[in-house]
Order: sequence, then C-alpha cells, then structure tokens
Amino acid sequence: CCSTYSSMKTTAVAAFAALLAVARIGVAGTTGSPGPADDEVVRATTEARAIVATMQNNARLAREALDLARRRRNPAPVRCADAALSLADVALRRGREDVAQMGAQYGANDPPAARATLERLRWRASASHEAAATANRCNAQDVPVGHTVVIVSVDPRIPSL
Repeated sequence: CCSTYSSMKTTAVAAFAALLAVARIGVAGTTGSPGPADDEVVRATTEARAIVATMQNNARLAREALDLARRRRNPAPVRCADAALSLADVALRRGREDVAQMGAQYGANDPPAARATLERLRWRASASHEAAATANRCNAQDVPVGHTVVIVSVDPRIPSL
C-alpha cells in the first residue's frame, strides 16, 4: 500500500522535475539562445540526467523489494529480488557510463555518435524500469485479496513530446 504510493510519488516528482528542466530549456530557446547544436547538447544532457535519476529510483525500489524479501526470510523471493536488483544496478552503472560517453562525443563534435549513445541510454532505462517492476513482483503475495495490480510498461520507441 504505502510503499507503492511512496514509489509512485517519487517517480512522479522525478518526472515533474525533468519536465520543469525541459520547460526551462524551451523558454531559454526563445530568448537569445545559442545555435541549434548547443540546444541539442542541452536537451540531450537534460534528458540523460533525468533518465539517470529515474534509473537511480528504480534501483532503490529494487533494493527495497530485496530488503522486504529478506525480512520475510523466504528464499525464492530473495533470489528473485536479488537478481532484479543486479539488473537494475548494472543498467544504472552502464547508464552513467553512457552519459559520460555522450558528453565526450558532443565535446568531440560527434553528434551522431552522441545521439546513438542517448538512444542506448533510453534502452537501459527501459531495462532498469523492468528490473524494478520484476523486483516488485517478487513480493506479490502482499497484494490484498480483492485488489488488482496493474503494471504498465511504455515502449521507449514511442516518440515523446
């Protein structure tokens, strides 16, 4: 109940913060903004930071699921949540590497490579989200009778606004 609400609230706050950052970029774009290449770097960097923040939250959620499974002392959910946490941590670690690589690629004036790296980061974010959802499902016996659990996965290839 409360853990799910708290994680949804945290995710909503992270999404809102990313939206505000993008809005500031849009406003800056209307008042004496630098060239389009600079705008692309700012947008990509902002998106990458928001993605990493979301991935950090996903890893935290997976860690909480593992802690819950350990408190219950049931080996199957512990193994399940531990594997999901490993996936979330790997995605986060590789995502941070992607952000550094993307910055270097923009610095080397290689926007096509940087765009490819950002796309790879988006895929890692999807894997991170899936790992957090999997970790949450490891403790599925917590769902009260008469309630429904809905898990939504959004395909990262769907264009964003």
